[in-house]
Amino acid sequence: MKQTLFLSLSGLGLIQCQDQLDNNQILEQFITTFTDFANSLNGTATPYQAAQKIIPALINYQEYAVDIALVNQIRELNINKTLIDSVLEAISNADSRSFGLIDQQISSLFYNLDNPVCYTYFSEGIAEIYSGYAKYKKFLNNEDQQATEFQQFCTSEPNYSNFLDDLIGLVEGTGECDLLGAFYNGDPQSNFYAGWRDALADRAGYLIMYISMGVAQQTGCNSYNSSLDQDQIDFNNQYYIDALVRVIQRVIEFDIQAQQSVAFTMTQNLVQLMSDNPGLSLEVFSENFNGYALNVIYSELLVTLGVTYISSEEGDFYSECWNCINASTGDYSGIAAWLSNSSTSSLSSDLDLQQYVTESSTPQDIATAIWENVGDCISGIWIFNSSTPHSVDSAFGDRMINSKGEVYDIYVWGVQEDCLGRPAPVEQ
Repeated sequence: MKQTLFLSLSGLGLIQCQDQLDNNQILEQFITTFTDFANSLNGTATPYQAAQKIIPALINYQEYAVDIALVNQIRELNINKTLIDSVLEAISNADSRSFGLIDQQISSLFYNLDNPVCYTYFSEGIAEIYSGYAKYKKFLNNEDQQATEFQQFCTSEPNYSNFLDDLIGLVEGTGECDLLGAFYNGDPQSNFYAGWRDALADRAGYLIMYISMGVAQQTGCNSYNSSLDQDQIDFNNQYYIDALVRVIQRVIEFDIQAQQSVAFTMTQNLVQLMSDNPGLSLEVFSENFNGYALNVIYSELLVTLGVTYISSEEGDFYSECWNCINASTGDYSGIAAWLSNSSTSSLSSDLDLQQYVTESSTPQDIATAIWENVGDCISGIWIFNSSTPHSVDSAFGDRMINSKGEVYDIYVWGVQEDCLGRPAPVEQ
């Protein structure tokens, strides 16, 4: 009975209509999610908190990326012109605000890595895809209903797929060039710091946008290639669709890695900042490189930095803290700690820290008294000898209490979300 009904519906063309309706809805969702993704790209030198917009948009787009070949049916599926105009505008705007900076950074990055051929893969791939897109866009917005100019492009550029393969390889890291690895490792000369999540997501996202454009055009060229039968067209299309899905997933994985390796990359970045900026006063160093470097690189966190001169005695500074790292090089010795920017203070604003200082108490004794009296919802304690030059720049706000005394300057911070108990002292 089901088979008879199916055959009857097929004969009436109703199954085909249902498939067309489904493809119409799928293509609309593809265009919508891709538009949102392109609009999320930041394109500035300091893309503050960009990853918080880009990665969710990329994950939403990833769900529909497998349907990218449907773009070539945009005329048959009668997609709303407003939707088409919105995606073309999103691509144009993202390209305008992003290309110049990203081109310069990738050129500098691979020049410093002594691997300029990797930049060549980027520049040639972008140029080739953009040239094809200029013709493909006319088909999409109905200026060239028969896609005549785009078909001519496909015929005149038989090596198009090679350029696309090279651009995919940059993001996938399958050959001699690994752009995501280079982004993650950082290159301060190219204005890239290790583990800079926002910059990585933004620059990699731009390449995902172009690879998506390239894959859409490649599937279009496949359909116009008279030397291919339908099985070959399907096989070639699937090859590039699979590649698109893989590079999207790799960007998402690197984003996760950046979030999970804060201690490692912050240590690396702090050492780099110390090495690159000798001779500054402690206050100038802490204010500039905490407020305008660490808190920018780790924009989803709140970072506090304490610095002394490297010549300070071991007993001049004592610390116990969760989520903190220390680094010493050049003129400076420093310690950085971080909290979630969505956390809530666990400390009373009128907490008197000097009450725990006695004539005979050591920094360890003071820390013990604070832990015993204030409770487990303390995230860290720093105690500086008051006579030792030091500077603390904090983004913790009311999550930190500090008290300057005749003998010790004490800094304590805590949040309600992290009641982890007392950590071991941090080795200086």
